Amino acid sequence: MQFTELFLWYAWMQAYGVGGSLIARAWLRHLPDRGYGVGKAAGLIFGAFVYWITITLGWTSNSVGTALLGLAVVWAIGLGANSGRQIEQKTSSTIVGLLSAAIRRLPTVIVATEVLLLMAFVGWAYVRAYTPEIADSGGEKFMESMMINAIVRAPTFPPNDAWLTGLPISYYYFGYIIFAMLIKVSGVAPSIAFNLGGAMIFALTFVGAFSVGFNLWAARRVLGAETRVVSTESPVPSPE
Repeated sequence: MQFTELFLWYAWMQAYGVGGSLIARAWLRHLPDRGYGVGKAAGLIFGAFVYWITITLGWTSNSVGTALLGLAVVWAIGLGANSGRQIEQKTSSTIVGLLSAAIRRLPTVIVATEVLLLMAFVGWAYVRAYTPEIADSGGEKFMESMMINAIVRAPTFPPNDAWLTGLPISYYYFGYIIFAMLIKVSGVAPSIAFNLGGAMIFALTFVGAFSVGFNLWAARRVLGAETRVVSTESPVPSPE
């Protein structure tokens, strides 16, 4: 596995993920981390849905442009959802304004999420680099590789089943749409993307679990603090 492919995959994953975090910031703003961790996966899911639905309906072709369209829609939704809210002394709602305001107010949890995401992604990619062959894994790996390649090569959706010529894939394949979308925009070969995609799923699951755990922990702390305040303000009964 080359470092160039590793960097390209991570960079495009983040391009969709940061847009998704903007969406989560507006929709999950009452959570302690504003949904930042789960927003990473949401951005990829929303982008892949646009990529899939526009090709399936025949509006676009299976191309890099359609994958970029999905990215643009994710960012448009994210920026639009935040444009009506005042961000640090009426900062303008342009892309530069939103990002600069967000960077200046980066809380510790966002930094922690980004560090954990990078460590989990690179760490699992490092593990897979020692056993990259799907033959060693067996099971569904052959089918998954077939589906990824079939989706990448398909001019339209549903893609053709490479094992049943002339018939569409008769299996749920949206997860592989995400892989194919990133392959299109990054230019990474499907054989390498197969393992990088596995590292991505591991990293997104890791930060998603961290986000849920952090929000539960922070909520418990707030609840505990409010309980202590109420108990200290309660009048002490006078002795009779």
